[in-house]
Amino acid sequence: MELSRLLVRRMALLLAACFLLWWALAAIETRRDLRREGQGAEEIARLVGELANLHGLPADRLEAQLSALREIHRSGSLQHLDFQVEVDQGRVLIPARIHSWPKDRELGRLHFQGQDGRRFEVSLLADPVGAREDARSDLAGALLAFLVLACAVLAGVHRISRQALDQADGQARRQSLQWQAREEARRMRIEVRLQEQLAQDVTALRAQLALLSRHMADKADPVQTALKEARSQCGRIQQGVTALLKDVRDPVCGEGREALAPLLHDVIESWQDRQGAPIHWALDVQPLNLSLPRETALMLYRMTQEACSNIVRHSAPRRARVAVRQAPDTAWVEWTVEDDGVGMEAIDEAIGRGTGLAALREGIWARGGELNIRPGEMQGGSAGLRLEARLPVTPVREEWS
Repeated sequence: MELSRLLVRRMALLLAACFLLWWALAAIETRRDLRREGQGAEEIARLVGELANLHGLPADRLEAQLSALREIHRSGSLQHLDFQVEVDQGRVLIPARIHSWPKDRELGRLHFQGQDGRRFEVSLLADPVGAREDARSDLAGALLAFLVLACAVLAGVHRISRQALDQADGQARRQSLQWQAREEARRMRIEVRLQEQLAQDVTALRAQLALLSRHMADKADPVQTALKEARSQCGRIQQGVTALLKDVRDPVCGEGREALAPLLHDVIESWQDRQGAPIHWALDVQPLNLSLPRETALMLYRMTQEACSNIVRHSAPRRARVAVRQAPDTAWVEWTVEDDGVGMEAIDEAIGRGTGLAALREGIWARGGELNIRPGEMQGGSAGLRLEARLPVTPVREEWS
């Protein structure tokens, strides 16, 4: 709803701006037409004055008067009007633009007599050439105005769309970050409950079973076997709870910068302790003393947890590698997790079916990064899988505010 209101407001402003632009173009065109009409009226008035001078004109001033009339004729400023000057009924002194014209284009004839008795006849004609030129000029102006308005509308719509999409994108990133913050808080609550209740209860149960086993040392073998199995089962439950506590706990202390290598080493070590088939794990952090802001270090820790979980549960590899690298003087950190397991045929479909990689991709995107998933490149193994991501070193939460 907020995005729709934003689009409506921006489109209203765009239409108002386009209307003002059209109004400005129309005002410019109207002013140009008025100026042209005024010049035409001045030329007509000048023509009338020069034609009036033909009456009683002395012979020695004829050429000068004809030169003035030819100048008016050549100027082209007479709006939709043309004329032709003849003398002695037939000899053309100033020809019209067209040599012959229909009767309906002739507006009238004026007759003047010079001082020496010569008779001048002036034919006034409607000028189709000037009308066509005005029509072409008006059409070109309208087309230019349309193109300018169309370009303005397209540019405005593009800008508004980009702003709306950026705002929607920023809002989605904020919501994703808020969801991840709630998930982190939920992890902490689960850790507290596991630590305070289940872990303590399992420890107490193991102690009670050990005490019971000592008191019933003289009992039959089936009882001893059951007690032994119960103690073993409690040990496995305690190991599982300990592993779960490692998964959900917040390993980053304080609000400053955190050394990354020990965090990722803990992740790999936790999976080495509970994996079935042996996997050779490799960790490469460059530089070795790389330290990152708390939020970025915690994100890389969770990313590595999720990637290692997918490797152990789905890939069945012999080798796996985790690498983090920050080049000197760069604001980005590069993260790679790769294995030589069975790989993944339809990556997009697999992401759509599960929540692990999808949540991983969304979390990286929410922090201004990008996740790429493709077949692995480890030599000597099968296809495998390779996860690559780039994250800004400094959290970008403020940019989406």
